[in-house]
Amino acid sequence: MGIKSILLPSSSAMGNGSTALETAIWIAKSFGAHIDCVQFTDFPMSAALSGVDGTAVQEIMAAAQEEIAEASKIGEAACKKALMEQGVEFRDWPSADVRPTASWRMVQGSIHNEMATLGSVCDLVVARRPERSDSRDTMVVESALFDSQRPVLIAPPAVPEPLSAIPLKEWRVMIGWNQSSQSALAGTSALPFLQRAKAVQIYSIKTGAKVGASAEMFALYLARHGVDAKLREVEPDDRTVGQGLLAAAMEFNANLLVMGAYSHSRLRELILGGVTRHVLDNAGIPVLMSH
Repeated sequence: MGIKSILLPSSSAMGNGSTALETAIWIAKSFGAHIDCVQFTDFPMSAALSGVDGTAVQEIMAAAQEEIAEASKIGEAACKKALMEQGVEFRDWPSADVRPTASWRMVQGSIHNEMATLGSVCDLVVARRPERSDSRDTMVVESALFDSQRPVLIAPPAVPEPLSAIPLKEWRVMIGWNQSSQSALAGTSALPFLQRAKAVQIYSIKTGAKVGASAEMFALYLARHGVDAKLREVEPDDRTVGQGLLAAAMEFNANLLVMGAYSHSRLRELILGGVTRHVLDNAGIPVLMSH
C-alpha cells in the first residue's frame, strides 16, 4: 500500500516557504508520488451583477478574467520554481523510474464541487492549516475534509526542521482513538505512514462516550498489517480532549498525529470550536485527518 497521487489545493500562490508544499514534496519523494497542484480562484457570478449595465458587466468579467490569468501565471511560476529546486519534475504522466512529479492548474468554480471531483482521483490531500481570520483557506480545508472523501494531511504554519531531514523510517506517529468511525477511517488511511514509521502509539481516553471497536481491537488490526502499535489508555482529567491529545503527542515526540475530523455541524464546529478546531489551531506537527 502506498501513496501515488497527492492533491495540493490552495486559494493563493504556492512557493518557497509553504509548509504545505514542503510536506507534499516530502511525501512525493517518500512514495514516488505525483503532486497535483491546484489553485482555486473566484469569478464574479452573473447573479451578483444583476442590475448592472450589460456593457459594464462585460468589462467587469473581462477584467476579472485578466486578473485570474495573471494570478495563475504568478502562482504557477512560484510553485514550479519551488518544486524544481527540490528536484520534482513537472509532467502529467508518472516517470518510469518512480521519481516524484508534479503538475499545475488553476480551477474556477465552487470549491466544494471541485474538491469532490478532484478528491475522487487522489490518494491524499495536503493543505496548509488555516488561520481563523482566513476564510478562504478555512473553506479549502473544510471542503477537503468533508467533500474530497480522502484523508487530509494538514501542515502547520511552521515546522521545527525540514521534514526531509527526518526519513519516514524514523518517524513517530500517534493515533488519537475514540472508537468512532472517523478515528477508524483516519487510522486505516494512515497505513502507508504507519507501515514505515519507527514507532506508533494509539492514544485513547477512557470516556466511554462512544460505542465501537476498542483500542485493543484496532491495535490487532494494525498488527495484521505489520504495524506494531503500542497502546496508551488514560483516564479523563481536567483538560479538554484536544489539549490532552496534543500534550500526549508532544510527550511521545510524535512527528505526525492521526485523528478523525469530528463535526456535528460541518462548518460551525470546524470554525468555532471542538477537538478538530483546537488541534487545527495548536498542533505544531502535521495532522492526518479523515471524516
